[in-house]
Amino acid sequence: MPLRARHAAVALALALGLAVSAKAAEPDRTILPVSPPDFAGKIGETYKDSTPDWNRRCRSRPRPARPTS
Repeated sequence: MPLRARHAAVALALALGLAVSAKAAEPDRTILPVSPPDFAGKIGETYKDSTPDWNRRCRSRPRPARPTS
């Protein structure tokens, strides 16, 4: 297989793989409101026994910068 054809085949396979994985990650939007994902951390008796869920998305937005005078 020529090098150019091999590069095209790899690029096509990569594009298809990314498209499939992106489609699988989308939540079902036919039922609204979309429920938040389950908490993946662990809640213990103290903070030392607990583990955070770092994959949760923050919905708040940063405040706009104030003009300096």
